[in-house]
Amino acid sequence: FDIDNIIILKKDKFFKRFFGGHKINNNLQNNVMKKILKITLFIILTAAVSALGFTVWAIGATKDAVFDDKKLKNGDIGCEVYFSDGEKIPDKSAFQYVKSDELPKYLTDAFIAIEDKRFYSHNGIDLRAIGRALFSDLTAGKIKEGGSTISQQLVKNAFLSGEKTLTRKLKEMKLTRELERNYSKAEILEMYLNTVYFGNGCNGISSAANAYFGKKPKDLTVGESASLAAIVKSPARYDPFKNPDELKKRRDLVLSEMKKQNLIDKDVEKTEISKELSVKKKDFTKDGIFSDVADMIKNRARNILGYENVSDLNGYKIKCALNKETTLSLPDAGEYVTGLEYTALVIENASGKIIAERTTADGIKRCPASAIKPCLIYAPAIETGEYTEATKILDEKTKFGDFEPSNYGDEYYGYVNLKESLSKSLNVPSVKIAETLGLAEIKKYAKKLGITYENDDLSVALGNLSGGITAEQLASSYLPFSGNGIYKQAFLIEKIENEKGITVYKRSEKEEKVFTEETAFIINDMLKSAVKTGTAKKLNCFDFDICAKTGTNGTKQGNTDAYCVAYTSKHTVLVWLGKKEGLTDNSVSGSTYPSMIARDIIKNLYKDGKPQNFSAPSGVVFTRIDKNEYDLNHKIFLSEKSDRSSVGFWFLKGTEPIEKAGKKEITPNIKSYKIDYKNKKIIIDICPMETCGYTLFLEEKEIYSGTEAKRFEFKDLVPDAVYRFYIIPFLISDGITVKGEKITLPSVKTEGKEGIKNTPWWED
Repeated sequence: FDIDNIIILKKDKFFKRFFGGHKINNNLQNNVMKKILKITLFIILTAAVSALGFTVWAIGATKDAVFDDKKLKNGDIGCEVYFSDGEKIPDKSAFQYVKSDELPKYLTDAFIAIEDKRFYSHNGIDLRAIGRALFSDLTAGKIKEGGSTISQQLVKNAFLSGEKTLTRKLKEMKLTRELERNYSKAEILEMYLNTVYFGNGCNGISSAANAYFGKKPKDLTVGESASLAAIVKSPARYDPFKNPDELKKRRDLVLSEMKKQNLIDKDVEKTEISKELSVKKKDFTKDGIFSDVADMIKNRARNILGYENVSDLNGYKIKCALNKETTLSLPDAGEYVTGLEYTALVIENASGKIIAERTTADGIKRCPASAIKPCLIYAPAIETGEYTEATKILDEKTKFGDFEPSNYGDEYYGYVNLKESLSKSLNVPSVKIAETLGLAEIKKYAKKLGITYENDDLSVALGNLSGGITAEQLASSYLPFSGNGIYKQAFLIEKIENEKGITVYKRSEKEEKVFTEETAFIINDMLKSAVKTGTAKKLNCFDFDICAKTGTNGTKQGNTDAYCVAYTSKHTVLVWLGKKEGLTDNSVSGSTYPSMIARDIIKNLYKDGKPQNFSAPSGVVFTRIDKNEYDLNHKIFLSEKSDRSSVGFWFLKGTEPIEKAGKKEITPNIKSYKIDYKNKKIIIDICPMETCGYTLFLEEKEIYSGTEAKRFEFKDLVPDAVYRFYIIPFLISDGITVKGEKITLPSVKTEGKEGIKNTPWWED
């Protein structure tokens, strides 16, 4: 091997080709050729060494990939899910191994058409499909399409995890080649159909056919077979119960592919596409609920680990936080209202465990509407020390630049305090508070509560958070109120172990102090008022402290979301009803069905004992304020002892009023009065001032003495007689009765109404 001889033989051709007829120095030619050949040899040697190194590494990386025939025919391998007490959640639907001769040809054709159309021509690895998928991923700038054959899917389902690593892919390819060497195509297809995951706890074609169509595989129609083939790409996305429209689109795609590949004719394709999905009704029995729950947890685990499909979890064990009995006790939304998506969950406040959850829209993100107001608006406002429960804000039609919020029913209440504003879920006061706090401050608190959104406008005060949040995020944001201001993310999954028993996920125990315990207590007091007199009064039936907030997204044409978040010192309950698309009736609001469901969940939680009430921390003080100044001038002063109509609020220590209202001479008087004579009866209506009483006299006879607004009726009157009434208002101050001026009412002559003498001071 002489590099100089190679140079001499090749250089003339090289320079003639690339430099035409130009003369170049012979030594220069030799030097150039030497460099080119050296570089070429270096590249070849480097590639060879790299290939050898990669091969050695690949052999080592895949040495533990063991081919186990038993797993190939075990459709029950699945993923095991456990309640918090260690009991396994039953989630299998009538699994039975089905032999290939029991499967209709059009059923196997449907899977081949959509999943692996060159199944019978490749050796387990379809290089064309891999190339197509790679090109699709590169042009999309992300992993968009897979190139796995049916053989590869079977290997992954039976032997491997769903992690997206080069090592796993190499193991998959190694085992796939071994699979193809040991089994026929018919056997591979049979094992695949008996192990593939179809969602809703269904492993294998027999359990899926039974769960979705109530049939055995041999009795499935062409369209039903196409539907099952459509599901396996993404069981969550093409769930027949939750996303029937999405499944129908993909079913029709499967039928179209079958026609293109001459597996069915045009008439069959047209007939089957014209049919609606014929999925049987969802199972709401105990077994059906458990199947739903197990499927929900598997999907959460898949998302946590970044896996593509639930089948990637085969062999895994998941420990969740759910309590079996509490989960079973959650009602079905259909018992209250039909045709809506539904989520109900219960959190154990002390631990953050989600001890019960049912949902038909797992992971959906929605705007939380007014349900987020306590967390992002009112608690931060109290935290500043500039706002108190008693702080009054003018509730009136107001424009904030281009933003003009309105209250429910376009009703406005004038000056209202924070407690009443939150209880009635008024919008204008919330936006005014948000404007004062500043959007950056609100977003800071949102981040602490595990909430993110992009929009920076005042609509966030009404729960318009771009991108929305999950039910779990909303419920978690309430945990500081029952937990002395400490936030913890509620969790459903405690731990995940892979098929080797290695823990691949353990929930974080991170906590953060978001509000002071004093602020948390005051928000609790405000939300207790929402239960007693506000939008959540359907929960006003318990003899222990319960706090709640409702929320509704919608317009006059209909609503899209309805929330109720209710909590005690021990548990937090969230209920959401809504529609992914379209509107519900306006009767579906946070204060109606969600509140009813939350009420019934709480009744069941405490059927054997009630939770403790919230106790006041040392940093708050209950103070009574002067009601006259508060109502008339919207000012906060300490009340006088004699003021029987004072009103009390909780204050952060240091924000309570210390100044008393100025001493005023109050003259007892009557607010309004009216006398009439008709149908042979005298009718008198009297309404005293709030702090006063009165005595009504007929001539010198006392008829009534007290403080109530009353109507008095006098009948069986003497004909052609004159009746004279008068009123003496009074006020009791420091045990002394102070009388006002005598008020003489118009006299009445029983001849008729014209017998009433008009006087200058008459008030109607």
